[in-house]
Amino acid sequence: MVKIRPLVFLLVAHGGCGSQREDHVMELADIPDPELVLRRIGPSTIIELHFDSDAVGGCVILAPDLAGRIDATALTISQRGGSEINTDGGWLGCNWPMLGTTQPVVAPGGFVIEDSSLAITGAIGDFLAPRRMTPVPDGPWTFAPQQTVVVRWSPTIDLPLLEVRFRRATSSTTNVLPSTIVGDTLSFTLPAGVGMAQLDIYGRHEDMDLPCSGARCSLINVFASASEQLTIQ
Repeated sequence: MVKIRPLVFLLVAHGGCGSQREDHVMELADIPDPELVLRRIGPSTIIELHFDSDAVGGCVILAPDLAGRIDATALTISQRGGSEINTDGGWLGCNWPMLGTTQPVVAPGGFVIEDSSLAITGAIGDFLAPRRMTPVPDGPWTFAPQQTVVVRWSPTIDLPLLEVRFRRATSSTTNVLPSTIVGDTLSFTLPAGVGMAQLDIYGRHEDMDLPCSGARCSLINVFASASEQLTIQ
C-alpha cells in the first residue's frame, strides 16, 4: 500500500520567530522522488504533486509551463504550491501543487502531467470512471415486496467490494441486504412491505499504486457508489 507523506510541521517560537523554509519554483525533473496522487473530491478528479520537503529544502511551486490532462481534457491548476504560513509568520508546511477537472474520466483513462523538463504519464483504468447500475431487465425501479432484484454494475472492478444498503422513505434506519455476484450483475432480495425506499450500493477501494512513468503515482479515496429511489408495490 502506498504511504502518503504527511505535511511537515515546524514548531515556532512565540511572536513568530523560528525556522523558515524557502519556496522553490521547480521543474518536474528537478524534484527529488516526486509522487502524483490522484483522488476524487465530489465531482472533481484531482491530481496532487507530493514531495519530500526536507529533500527540497522547502516547498515546490509549479513551473510556469506545467500543464496536464486526463484523457483529452485539460486540467486546471487550482494550487501552484508554496508554503502555508500562520498569522505569526511561522511556517506550517507545504501546500501540494494541485490540478483538476470536473469532467468525468472515460475508461480506461490516462493522464499526462508535463513541463519542458519531463512528462509524467500514467493509466487510471476504470477506477475513476462514473459508476452505473441498471436493473435487469432494464425498466422502471418498481418492484414487488420480497422480489429478487438484479442490477448490472459498471465498472465490474467494484463488484467484490459492494454493499447493498436499503432504507425506507418513512424510516431513518438503513439495512444491509445480502447480495450475490454473477458476472457483471449483483442480485439481492427486497424486504416485505410496500412504499418508497432508497437504494444505495456502495464500496471503497484501498489505496493503490498506479502504473506510470516519470514518477511514482498512486490512487487514494476511491469510492464506488450509486443511488436510486425504489417503489415497492
